[in-house]
Amino acid sequence: MQKKTMIWLISISLFLIISSMVLWLIFRDNTLFNPIYGGHMAGGWMMPIGMLGMGILWFVVIMGLIKFFQPSQNEQKHALDLLNDRLARGEISIEEYESLKKTLKG
Repeated sequence: MQKKTMIWLISISLFLIISSMVLWLIFRDNTLFNPIYGGHMAGGWMMPIGMLGMGILWFVVIMGLIKFFQPSQNEQKHALDLLNDRLARGEISIEEYESLKKTLKG
C-alpha cells in the first residue's frame, strides 16, 4: 500500500473517533440527548471506550482487506522472472519486454 493512502486512512479514522468522542463529552450530561443512560454503564465511559474499540476494529479489518487484495512483492518478482525467461528464450522482442516490464512495475 502506498504511504499516502495509509496516512490518509489513519487520519480519517482518527478524526472520526476523536470527533465522536468530543461530541459525546459535550452532550453526555444533557438529559435531552441521554435520557436513559445518564450515569450508568461504567459512569458513562462505555461510549467512548466502545467507539475507540470499534474504530480500531474497523481499521484492522480495512487494512487486512487491503493487504489481502494487494499483490505481494514475491508475486511481482515472479512475474518479472517469467518475463526475463521469455526474453531469454526469444519468445518476445526487447520492445515487448520493456513495455511489459513497465506495465508490471507500474
